[in-house]
Amino acid sequence: METVLVSSQNWSNAAVLKNREAGLLFEHKGVASYFTDIFDVDWSTAQQTLPASIGSNLPFPESLKRGGFIEGSPADYHQL
Repeated sequence: METVLVSSQNWSNAAVLKNREAGLLFEHKGVASYFTDIFDVDWSTAQQTLPASIGSNLPFPESLKRGGFIEGSPADYHQL
């Protein structure tokens, strides 16, 4: 691999059209190799299945209509 995109950009409409987001495209074998190695380590050590505890206290859209806050942790992530 000789090219790598390093970016924190999200691919939502707001991120692309409204926010000031940035990324850098490197066409350099050494830089691409560096980030490929990091990705490969992260991918190989990532959690492969969700913990059994996820799902017991997930918020539902109805609860969001009331406003306020919903307590959560990164392990509880669920797209609503």
